[in-house]
Amino acid sequence: MYQESALRRVVALTVALLLFASQTMSSVSARTLTQSRNSAPLQLAQLSSEPPPDWPADIDIDPPVIDHEALGTGVPGQTQEFTAKVIDDRGLAHVLLFHRDSPGIQYQRTEMQQTNQSAEYTALVATALGQQKIEYYIEALDTGGNRVLKGFPFFPLVRQLESAPVSPAPEVASAPQSKFIYVLIGAAVVGLALALSGGGNESTDPQPGTVPLTINVRAP
Repeated sequence: MYQESALRRVVALTVALLLFASQTMSSVSARTLTQSRNSAPLQLAQLSSEPPPDWPADIDIDPPVIDHEALGTGVPGQTQEFTAKVIDDRGLAHVLLFHRDSPGIQYQRTEMQQTNQSAEYTALVATALGQQKIEYYIEALDTGGNRVLKGFPFFPLVRQLESAPVSPAPEVASAPQSKFIYVLIGAAVVGLALALSGGGNESTDPQPGTVPLTINVRAP
């Protein structure tokens, strides 16, 4: 009788412990689920591409844009002109042209000048007779520190320099005065012949002991 009562107490205590453990586990699971739901928006906000709320609104992250049409050839010994259109939403610090005569040497730097407050920038580079090409690239830097290149130091743009073909000399046409000179010379010869043959006499008959001479003169 006593053993049955003790057994019932053990069973009742075991059931009570199981119920308490089940309630505790349910409470922990519910709390964990609530925390995970509350933290999900924060994680999504961290993965968003938008800048954080404390990011400065006036920061410049957009680089300049260079529009340049590369010319294929030029003439050695002549000054070469390089132009580019450069725009930026905030403002430009400088636009530079880096150029050299041949590979393996250091680039020279020339500042490109703005044309009439427009987006066009120009630089002039002198060349020597016999020079074969110009290797170059363009660099633009805005006021926010963003830098962009057109061409690269290790892969530059190239303008070949070729001598202009020599045109043949035009043929000189004979001047109209040359015909007049020939006519004068012919008239002088005729006059001289007449003088020698006695052409000043009124009679057209040949004088005794003389031989008539006839000269025909044609203009060339």
